[in-house]
Amino acid sequence: MLKRLRLIVFIAVVVITIAVLSLPQNISYQLKMVGNMLFIPLLGLQKSISSIFVKTTEQITPRHVLFNELNRLQEENQMLRIQNQQLNELSRENERLRTLIGLQQRLPWKVRLAEVVARDPANWWKSFTINLGSNANIQTNAPVINQDGLVGVVFSVGPFQSQVAAVGDPNCYISALVVETRDQGIIVPSTSTPIDGNLVELSYLPRNASIQPGHNVITSGLGNIFPKGIKIGVILDVQPAEFGLYLKARVKLAVDISKLEEVWVLQK
Repeated sequence: MLKRLRLIVFIAVVVITIAVLSLPQNISYQLKMVGNMLFIPLLGLQKSISSIFVKTTEQITPRHVLFNELNRLQEENQMLRIQNQQLNELSRENERLRTLIGLQQRLPWKVRLAEVVARDPANWWKSFTINLGSNANIQTNAPVINQDGLVGVVFSVGPFQSQVAAVGDPNCYISALVVETRDQGIIVPSTSTPIDGNLVELSYLPRNASIQPGHNVITSGLGNIFPKGIKIGVILDVQPAEFGLYLKARVKLAVDISKLEEVWVLQK
């Protein structure tokens, strides 16, 4: 069946060709013109489609080039994020130092800015090391503060470093004053919550003291070690001591010892 159809088409083409060749010249010319009018637009459309395909192919970026560009942009984005974090940290450090400089201008004592360079985790973060020693005229029993309040006292001095006992350490007992009632006591290590470095105990308070939670605790100035009026913390609760001889209160420190980075060492 397929062979017969091909034969018929072949015979038809031959007959049409012979017929066209047999026609007069003017009729043959007109038929060619009609053929051109029909097929030339189709040829133009084919060329346009081919041109569009070529241009589109040329504009497509190879896959490996896109991957390389993506990796480059990701690396650049990561670098910018790191630089932004560094700038934020520098801004926070600058703000801390500006606050400390303002504190220096308000104090009558000489002060030395020191950096915390080491901590003692075996002592529940109650002591740490600063980068100033006898080379900077640091002496034992020198008070240590920051912009939030009392930090502790220097208890050991080396040539280039010193050890600081923070408030609540057994090497740092402080005579304290409750601002609202003017009652005085001694800051000692907390016996109820020894693990929490931000809690200490204000002990040896008068039995008739009317101290309330929220009252402020400052240095009393007694003992000639700590200047009077440096903030220590805030009263959390009050209860009678053993045998009811005096009152004791838990105090939340104004300074978070575990987050210290810079401190001021006071010098007379």
